[in-house]
Amino acid sequence: MTVAATGIRFSFPGNEVLKGIDLHLHETQIVCIVGPNGSGKSTFVKCVEGLLVPSSGTVLLGEDDASTLSRAEIARRIGYVPQSSNPLFSMSVFDTVLMGRQPHFGWRCSDADIDIVADVLQMMELADLGMHNYSNLSGGQQQRVL
Repeated sequence: MTVAATGIRFSFPGNEVLKGIDLHLHETQIVCIVGPNGSGKSTFVKCVEGLLVPSSGTVLLGEDDASTLSRAEIARRIGYVPQSSNPLFSMSVFDTVLMGRQPHFGWRCSDADIDIVADVLQMMELADLGMHNYSNLSGGQQQRVL
């Protein structure tokens, strides 16, 4: 799936952060957004993800305008990992990763979802931590889980 952001503008009260940003990504691309602290990198990603609404510009996920998609549909297409997170309750690593599958299964997961989580934990070299409490992991391990 391609992701295309065109003319993205966003302001916090009294501070225009994004001034017409364009980005076009193809399915196989890996991209880094680099800049000094406070320059709008996270704000831009949140606009693409739909967590913030740009004052102008468009975001296309594939052929679809992201502004017309539900949060669940956006979550099925792209994921967002915040810079930091403070878990509100205790969960295992396995359950934390499974929670990321929720947009794909609704309220009940299938055996296929369980298999996908097991495969992801193996791929991320986290299988041995699957039943550990997410809150007890180091910061780096938590980022890998997310």
